[in-house]
Amino acid sequence: MAVTKIKPIKKTLHHAMNYILAEQKTEKGALVTSFHCNIGSLAPDFLDVREASGTKGNVLAHHIIQSFAIGEVSKEKAHEIGVALCDALLKGEY
Repeated sequence: MAVTKIKPIKKTLHHAMNYILAEQKTEKGALVTSFHCNIGSLAPDFLDVREASGTKGNVLAHHIIQSFAIGEVSKEKAHEIGVALCDALLKGEY
């Protein structure tokens, strides 16, 4: 059974992005999908959008985490499910 969590990123966006995009987790980036941003500049892009929109507060971004039991789904299927989850939650706005 899949487990999904949403955690706030409050401190260092750059370090969080490095952890989230680690090559061993993403098949060297093959299992990464972005929406209106460049994978190579995610942290600065997030901060630019935050500044331009006048967003305040201590949450810099949110990390949506999904986990499956070993063998429950393929890596590609897990990625597909994650993209669908983001589409449903974020409604094409982020």
